[in-house]
Amino acid sequence: MLKEYLKKLCGEFSLSGLKEGSRGSFELSFDSIQLTFQELDAGFFLSSPIEVCPAKKLEDLFSYVMNANFIGQGTGGSTISLDDEEKFLTLSISLPYDMDYKAFQEILEDFINYLEYWREEIKKHQEDAEKFS
Repeated sequence: MLKEYLKKLCGEFSLSGLKEGSRGSFELSFDSIQLTFQELDAGFFLSSPIEVCPAKKLEDLFSYVMNANFIGQGTGGSTISLDDEEKFLTLSISLPYDMDYKAFQEILEDFINYLEYWREEIKKHQEDAEKFS
């Protein structure tokens, strides 16, 4: 299902950045967005890097992000976390298989909107940290 939905999405929006990996993984890149999809037994996992983890006022940013993660209020049900190497903040969400293409497309649109919002928020945080340090 995931592969078919991604191919349909790429066709509708003339996207050419879809790459299939091993074991049900896919990467879709366009503009400055890189999405990673991983098929799971009961659905799939979607993630994307938000921004490099800033060096200044990191604790303040983590507090802000933890509040956003609280019951998914500021993330649309997604979760902001660190990548395995603790260099990037990432946005991710696990989704069920039982959705039609329209629901898939709407969830993906919401996810990208939150991704772009958090990119801007982290840039603002970095700018403020530079000003006030």
